[in-house]
Amino acid sequence: MADEPKPRDGVSAQAEGANKRTSPRVPILTQVEAQSTRRSVLGQGKNISLGGMLVETPDTFPIHTSVVVRFVIPKDRYRIEAAGRVVWEDEGRFMGIAFTGLTDAHEQKIAEYAAEAQEEPSPLIPAPVQGTELNRRSGRVLRRVAVILSWQDNDGHPQVEATETQLLSRHGALVLVSSDLIKGQLIWVTEADSNRKSQARVVFAMASQTPGKRAVAFELLGIEDFWGIEFPAAHPPSPTTRRRSGRIEHDYDVVMVWSDEWDQAQETPGRTRILSDHGAEVLTSVALPVGHRIRLKVAKLQREANAQIIWARAGDQPGRVELGIELVGVEGFWDVEIPPEPGMSKP
Repeated sequence: MADEPKPRDGVSAQAEGANKRTSPRVPILTQVEAQSTRRSVLGQGKNISLGGMLVETPDTFPIHTSVVVRFVIPKDRYRIEAAGRVVWEDEGRFMGIAFTGLTDAHEQKIAEYAAEAQEEPSPLIPAPVQGTELNRRSGRVLRRVAVILSWQDNDGHPQVEATETQLLSRHGALVLVSSDLIKGQLIWVTEADSNRKSQARVVFAMASQTPGKRAVAFELLGIEDFWGIEFPAAHPPSPTTRRRSGRIEHDYDVVMVWSDEWDQAQETPGRTRILSDHGAEVLTSVALPVGHRIRLKVAKLQREANAQIIWARAGDQPGRVELGIELVGVEGFWDVEIPPEPGMSKP
């Protein structure tokens, strides 16, 4: 017997919301065709869950439009065709489509893709500045959630921008925006799926690696459990508590080799500022996430080694970040004499 789509129109709004909460939303890069009774449009999928997907397209449909969506799951090119309904629209930019009919096979494939995507964090997402409120009180998770930011400009005119979260914490989030939001600015944050709304305060804003976009972190004010998900404990101790040797200032040109969210190899140049026996502080242009593994190459020394990112913070130059890098399984890598930490003796 053929695998028939399971209708969702009869599901209550409360139950549908609960399903969306338990289904992870993960990034996806795939072409999407959305067809209504009158026309078809093409767009690019930005994220997906069992509840639906966010599509970027200049030719959006109005809210409540019934559509058929067609796309493929990356890697194995599995084709999906499903009924849907437009539940959110940023006219000419994005639309959120809720699935109203998925076969069991399609649900399983999306669930498998989401589980795999969650296992490998995206290094394309900039990490928040060390020391902000987002780092102090909870861990962070990589999660794409459609949100609408609203505020008033200096002349009192209302402003609004729709975007997606890049990182979430219990008390806020990191987003990429086109607007010139500044530290300390008060904004309103509305979650597109649930229309839940909270006031928030911008805790940092900096240039991002995406042209025309700024990385903005905000702290939610006066509300708990805004995102409705569980968060891990805060990050491991800061680099100062992990220090195992002395440090010296020394410049080396380096290249970091890493894998992006589509498993494509990327190379990013950088320059060391401080060296230790076990790692370095590197100034570069890409904010790789804490815990991400890289291959570090130093042409002057004709050496390379495996390493991982242990912290990240904003650099003192626009568009630059500082990364704490810990070398893995190597000793004497830098070929320079590094004094012991005060109170320690060198073996």
